[in-house]
This record gives sequence, structure tokens and C-alpha cells, in this order.
Amino acid sequence: MIGKNWQTLAFFGAVSLSSIFSGSVLSNSEAQILCNDPGDVCRDGTIYVGVSPDRKSKIFSTTLGAPSQMPWQNTTPNLNTFSGAESELEGDSNTKKLSNGIFQHSAAKYCEELVSNGHDDWYLPAKEELGRLFAIKKHVSGLIVRAGSQYWASSEYSNIFAWSQNFHTGEYSGVVKNQKLNVHCIRSIPTENTNLVF
Repeated sequence: MIGKNWQTLAFFGAVSLSSIFSGSVLSNSEAQILCNDPGDVCRDGTIYVGVSPDRKSKIFSTTLGAPSQMPWQNTTPNLNTFSGAESELEGDSNTKKLSNGIFQHSAAKYCEELVSNGHDDWYLPAKEELGRLFAIKKHVSGLIVRAGSQYWASSEYSNIFAWSQNFHTGEYSGVVKNQKLNVHCIRSIPTENTNLVF
């Protein structure tokens, strides 16, 4: 897959390849040029997902998901394991709550710590953001779309369950938090900051 990223970057040009793969952070104006339609590959190798469900930002996806499945929450959920990550629209705020919470949340932590395509502001998508990613799944080669392929959302369903989406059928469901599912990270740019780069 790294080979594919190199090909994409060579095609769009003008971005330092060493900055992409060394983990240095690119400015939004450097990175998101030529991304106008959902599914477009941006100059930095990310994929434009579309406008967020709350219409406040534009969403971008990594090309690859997490290397292995992981739990939403590492401990066995019980009546006291409510995290407060309830937003179905804002995965960034959910991810921050989960990463700074009492319990360990591997899926959210993975995204929060990810440095990919020159960016370090990735997060686990909220339920409705995950739906936007599902809508362009054919453009993201790193997504698993076979039968039974479930992806975590950062949105909490209850103290026992968190939201997930089946990327074969599109169905949402609540899954016990310590189950291991697929993880795919996104990032977003507020729409008021995008008028110079699109």
C-alpha cells in the first residue's frame, strides 16, 4: 500500500515526499488541493469524504485502516462504564472524551495518536460521519467491505454498547464495547477554513 501512496503523491506532485512519510505536519492549504468531490484523492494522499453531517467541516480519510481489529473499550462494560461520548455528529469531541476518560478506549486512542499523510489530528468518526465514509467506500481501498465487516463509531449507544456500521450492508448496530471490530480514522477542516484550498 505504501507503493500506492507514492504513486498518488507523484501524480499530484509539489509536496515533499519526505514530509509525508516522516510524520511532519502539512498545512491544510498544502494538503487539500484538488479535493472537490467525495472520493477525490488529495495532494497529501488522503481521500475527501465530503461535508460533515452538521455541515460545519469537510472530512478526509486515511487510505488505510488500523492494522488489526480492536475494542472500543478495553474493559468489560457494566452499568458504570458510560463515557459521555454521545455525539452522533462530532467524532473529534467523542474521541477526546474517550482518550481522556477513566477507561482505556483502544479504537479512539489509535486514531488520536495516528500520524499519517502528514497530519496528526485524526479521530474516530462519529456515527453519522462513519455513514459518510460508507457512502464513498469504493474510493477507499483500505476499507474492508465483505460480509460481516463492522467498523466502530466513536458514538456511545449505552453504557454497554457503542455504535458500529456494517460496511457490507450499511446497517448500524450497537455492539458490546469490548468486542474487536475494524477501525478507520478521519480528520476534518472547518468549512470556514476551506475557501482558500478548494
